[in-house]
Amino acid sequence: MKLFNKLLLSLLLLAIVAGCNQRISEGLQRKKFEFLYKMSNYSSLFREYAGSIIYPPDIDFYENRMQKVTGDVSDMKTIESWPVSLTIKEEFLTAVQNNSVSLGKLRMKHLPDTLDIRKEYEVMLINGQVDLFIKSLDEEISLVGKE
Repeated sequence: MKLFNKLLLSLLLLAIVAGCNQRISEGLQRKKFEFLYKMSNYSSLFREYAGSIIYPPDIDFYENRMQKVTGDVSDMKTIESWPVSLTIKEEFLTAVQNNSVSLGKLRMKHLPDTLDIRKEYEVMLINGQVDLFIKSLDEEISLVGKE
Protein backbone atom coordinates (compact mmCIF):
# COMPACT_ATOMS: atom_id res chain seq x y z
CA MET A 1 0.00 0.00 0.00
CA LYS A 2 2.84 2.39 0.83
CA LEU A 3 4.48 1.68 -2.53
CA PHE A 4 1.16 2.46 -4.19
CA ASN A 5 1.06 5.81 -2.37
CA LYS A 6 4.57 6.67 -3.58
CA LEU A 7 3.71 5.70 -7.14
CA LEU A 8 0.54 7.77 -6.91
CA LEU A 9 2.60 10.71 -5.65
CA SER A 10 5.02 10.25 -8.54
CA LEU A 11 2.16 10.26 -11.03
CA LEU A 12 0.67 13.33 -9.37
CA LEU A 13 4.03 15.07 -9.56
CA LEU A 14 4.26 14.16 -13.24
CA ALA A 15 0.77 15.53 -13.82
CA ILE A 16 1.72 18.77 -12.09
CA VAL A 17 4.82 19.11 -14.24
CA ALA A 18 2.94 18.23 -17.44
CA GLY A 19 -0.07 20.44 -16.71
CA CYS A 20 1.71 23.59 -15.63
CA ASN A 21 1.85 26.79 -17.64
CA GLN A 22 4.70 28.14 -19.78
CA ARG A 23 6.37 29.88 -16.80
CA ILE A 24 6.82 26.57 -15.00
CA SER A 25 7.67 24.56 -18.10
CA GLU A 26 10.83 26.62 -18.48
CA GLY A 27 13.40 27.51 -15.91
CA LEU A 28 14.33 26.69 -12.38
CA GLN A 29 11.01 25.36 -11.10
CA ARG A 30 10.84 22.83 -13.94
CA LYS A 31 14.37 21.66 -13.09
CA LYS A 32 13.40 21.35 -9.44
CA PHE A 33 10.39 19.22 -10.28
CA GLU A 34 12.48 17.01 -12.57
CA PHE A 35 15.03 16.48 -9.81
CA LEU A 36 12.32 15.81 -7.21
CA TYR A 37 10.55 13.39 -9.55
CA LYS A 38 13.75 11.38 -9.97
CA MET A 39 14.35 11.37 -6.21
CA SER A 40 10.74 10.29 -5.64
CA ASN A 41 11.31 7.33 -7.95
CA TYR A 42 14.47 6.36 -6.07
CA SER A 43 12.71 6.77 -2.73
CA SER A 44 10.00 4.37 -3.93
CA LEU A 45 12.69 1.78 -4.64
CA PHE A 46 14.28 2.57 -1.28
CA ARG A 47 10.98 1.83 0.49
CA GLU A 48 10.30 -1.28 -1.57
CA TYR A 49 13.73 -2.79 -0.93
CA ALA A 50 13.68 -1.94 2.79
CA GLY A 51 10.20 -3.39 3.08
CA SER A 52 11.39 -6.63 1.50
CA ILE A 53 13.67 -7.43 4.45
CA ILE A 54 11.75 -10.26 6.08
CA TYR A 55 14.31 -13.04 6.53
CA PRO A 56 18.12 -12.82 6.98
CA PRO A 57 18.86 -13.85 3.35
CA ASP A 58 16.86 -10.80 2.23
CA ILE A 59 19.68 -8.61 3.54
CA ASP A 60 21.86 -9.59 0.57
CA PHE A 61 19.05 -8.73 -1.86
CA TYR A 62 18.61 -5.33 -0.21
CA GLU A 63 22.32 -4.55 -0.29
CA ASN A 64 22.72 -5.59 -3.93
CA ARG A 65 19.75 -3.52 -5.07
CA MET A 66 20.72 -0.50 -3.01
CA GLN A 67 24.24 -0.51 -4.47
CA LYS A 68 22.76 0.16 -7.90
CA VAL A 69 20.33 2.78 -6.59
CA THR A 70 23.11 4.46 -4.60
CA GLY A 71 25.29 4.57 -7.71
CA ASP A 72 22.50 6.11 -9.74
CA VAL A 73 21.78 8.74 -7.08
CA SER A 74 25.49 9.50 -6.68
CA ASP A 75 25.68 10.13 -10.43
CA MET A 76 22.65 12.45 -10.41
CA LYS A 77 23.42 16.04 -11.17
CA THR A 78 22.25 18.56 -8.64
CA ILE A 79 20.89 21.98 -9.52
CA GLU A 80 23.67 24.49 -9.03
CA SER A 81 21.35 27.40 -8.29
CA TRP A 82 19.28 25.32 -5.84
CA PRO A 83 21.45 24.01 -2.97
CA VAL A 84 18.50 22.04 -1.61
CA SER A 85 19.08 19.50 -4.39
CA LEU A 86 22.52 18.71 -2.96
CA THR A 87 21.04 18.45 0.53
CA ILE A 88 18.35 16.01 -0.64
CA LYS A 89 20.91 13.91 -2.48
CA GLU A 90 23.18 13.82 0.59
CA GLU A 91 20.24 12.95 2.88
CA PHE A 92 19.41 9.98 0.66
CA LEU A 93 22.99 8.73 0.58
CA THR A 94 23.32 9.21 4.35
CA ALA A 95 20.12 7.24 4.97
CA VAL A 96 21.44 4.38 2.81
CA GLN A 97 24.77 4.46 4.69
CA ASN A 98 23.00 4.44 8.06
CA ASN A 99 20.97 1.46 6.89
CA SER A 100 24.20 -0.35 5.96
CA VAL A 101 25.46 0.13 9.51
CA SER A 102 22.18 -1.31 10.85
CA LEU A 103 22.48 -4.28 8.50
CA GLY A 104 26.01 -4.93 9.74
CA LYS A 105 24.74 -5.06 13.31
CA LEU A 106 21.94 -7.37 12.24
CA ARG A 107 24.37 -9.72 10.49
CA MET A 108 26.46 -9.95 13.67
CA LYS A 109 23.48 -11.56 15.41
CA HIS A 110 23.83 -14.67 13.17
CA LEU A 111 20.08 -15.24 13.04
CA PRO A 112 18.64 -18.41 11.44
CA ASP A 113 17.65 -17.99 7.79
CA THR A 114 14.03 -18.90 8.53
CA LEU A 115 13.50 -16.34 11.29
CA ASP A 116 11.12 -13.48 10.51
CA ILE A 117 13.24 -10.40 11.27
CA ARG A 118 10.74 -7.63 10.52
CA LYS A 119 10.44 -6.85 14.24
CA GLU A 120 14.18 -6.77 14.84
CA TYR A 121 15.33 -3.38 16.06
CA GLU A 122 17.74 -2.89 13.16
CA VAL A 123 15.07 -3.61 10.55
CA MET A 124 12.75 -1.13 12.23
CA LEU A 125 15.59 1.44 12.18
CA ILE A 126 16.09 0.81 8.47
CA ASN A 127 12.43 1.40 7.74
CA GLY A 128 12.49 4.46 10.00
CA GLN A 129 15.38 5.93 7.97
CA VAL A 130 13.37 5.39 4.81
CA ASP A 131 10.30 7.06 6.34
CA LEU A 132 12.32 10.07 7.50
CA PHE A 133 13.85 10.58 4.08
CA ILE A 134 10.53 10.25 2.27
CA LYS A 135 8.88 12.67 4.69
CA SER A 136 11.63 15.22 4.05
CA LEU A 137 11.32 14.73 0.28
CA ASP A 138 7.53 15.10 0.40
CA GLU A 139 7.90 18.36 2.32
CA GLU A 140 10.25 19.71 -0.32
CA ILE A 141 7.90 18.66 -3.12
CA SER A 142 5.16 20.58 -1.36
CA LEU A 143 7.35 23.67 -0.99
CA VAL A 144 8.35 23.67 -4.64
CA GLY A 145 4.71 23.19 -5.64
CA LYS A 146 3.81 26.37 -3.75
CA GLU A 147 6.46 28.48 -5.49
